[in-house]
Order: sequence, then C-alpha cells, then structure tokens
Amino acid sequence: MAGIWKVEMMWTSGPTRADNAAVTIDSGSSTSDLVINQLLNGTVWNDLGEYSFDLSGASVMIDDSNSTSGQNIIANAVRFTFVSANPGAPTDVPAPGTLLVLLGAAAAVFRLRRK
Repeated sequence: MAGIWKVEMMWTSGPTRADNAAVTIDSGSSTSDLVINQLLNGTVWNDLGEYSFDLSGASVMIDDSNSTSGQNIIANAVRFTFVSANPGAPTDVPAPGTLLVLLGAAAAVFRLRRK
C-alpha cells in the first residue's frame, strides 16, 4: 500500500560487526543511503526513518562493500510499520499495521510489494 512507512532494522551486535554497514532504502520514487554502526544497539529495533513508498514497491538493501576485512554485516529483521496515507491518496485504507521481514543472511534485499 502506498503511504508513509516507518522502517526499522534489528541486528545482533558484537566485536566483529561492521561500524559502517551501508543500507539503501528505495521508496520507489527516491533512495536514501544510510551508514549504520552495528557495533551498537544490538537486539533492539533501530529506527531508520519514515519514507513515502509508492505503489511500485520498496526495498531495503544491505551492502557489505564498505566493510573492512574481518567485519560482518547482519540484519536479523526489518520491520515496516504503516504510519499514514500519502497526502491526496484515497482515505479508505486499512488500519495501520506492521509488516515484519525476518532474515538471517549477511546481505539481502527486502521488498515490500502490494498484494
């Protein structure tokens, strides 16, 4: 569903985690590049921001190309929580909800698609 979505990510921290994990959020009409220190804030939901996703879908991509040799990048889960409809969008949208995507891989793309 198009609208404003809050994006959060969870990882386990540890001494071998990257302090510069590259995360790209593609809302369908724009992209945002983030750098995350995974040495900190492990096993809690970390707020990556709110994004206006359109009907073409969305993705969260984790890239290990920035990481130093011996550092690991991980995403245990990514959570998308519906905040509101975009201005001018239809008002007959379902009640706000959450889509949780679980992952145990080091690098992946998470996609949110319209049903």
